[in-house]
Amino acid sequence: MKKPILLIPFVLVSLILGLYSGLIRMGWEFPLVKGFGEHGAIMVGSFLGTLIIIERVVTMNNRWILFIPLVNAHSIVFFHLDYYKTSYILLIIGAAGLSAIMLYYTIKFKEYHNYILLAGALCLLAGNVILLLTVKYALSVTWWFAFFLLTIVAERLELTRYLPVSNQKKIALIVLLGIFVLGIIFPFQEYGKYISAASLVSIAGWLMMYDIAVKSVKKDGMFRYTALLLLVGYLWLIATAVFFTVNSSSNLIYDALLHSFFVGFVFSMIFAHAPIIIPGILKFNVKPYHPALYIWFTVLQLSLILRIAGDVAEQAGIRKLGGFLNGISILCFFINLIAVILIRRRKSASVLV
Repeated sequence: MKKPILLIPFVLVSLILGLYSGLIRMGWEFPLVKGFGEHGAIMVGSFLGTLIIIERVVTMNNRWILFIPLVNAHSIVFFHLDYYKTSYILLIIGAAGLSAIMLYYTIKFKEYHNYILLAGALCLLAGNVILLLTVKYALSVTWWFAFFLLTIVAERLELTRYLPVSNQKKIALIVLLGIFVLGIIFPFQEYGKYISAASLVSIAGWLMMYDIAVKSVKKDGMFRYTALLLLVGYLWLIATAVFFTVNSSSNLIYDALLHSFFVGFVFSMIFAHAPIIIPGILKFNVKPYHPALYIWFTVLQLSLILRIAGDVAEQAGIRKLGGFLNGISILCFFINLIAVILIRRRKSASVLV
């Protein structure tokens, strides 16, 4: 396999099955499919995990390293066959491969953001191993939180090289990330969650002060689009911190916590970066930003607020509607983005001819 584009069908199937299984788990009476109980692992590992690993390997001039995302991507096949432990093992191999890649980059380029990316990959590996050993999502999910938080913040930290941000401020951010990880290591239901919550608020505050998005939001087009989505995502970090501190055994509050982070924060980041990342993965030299992408982002935000309102008010109907619109907005965003990429690539090819 010479081209990462051949892995895209696995990514798309993972997205569709992940969203579909999530709707079933919310109570929508759709036909059952095998693997619907593995919504979390599919979205985190099979979909986002594969996408992130592909993003890393395309920068390396070694076709054999594509074996790592290939193995990770095949987890969706075994989820669909209901061999979930086999899928967990494949996700562990993928996370171990990602950790090895980041170790290589850290040794070669000793920069702050690479150390954070390595730590994030190790958190993903830890979460996947815990899931295999315990088959308890509640024990794995906080490690997945750490993976996405460290990965996203590291990428934003890398861009501060173009800004007058001192090393002391960068080290302060790294300390805050370390505090978050300490919070998930300590007894989480006792005081660990408060430690993590405090660090999340502080990290969000740091990003809203020093991220390049603060300057880019004043520009037009793609710059403003990316910056605005990033800043909204940072607000969802604060919302996540709030739900961390709520003392409740309610599954609905737990749902609000999970999706404030994974949909509010993580998918805001994905929507912001996808017009840059996806063409790079596909090796297409096009700029797919289009104002229509704002539509799906707006629907995502409003439907997430609706979903969380349903969680807090214990209104199942509102929660289900919000969740359904979450899935629709995510799916439509990627359809819209891919359509723009293909149309502009065709136009570019016709101009060259």
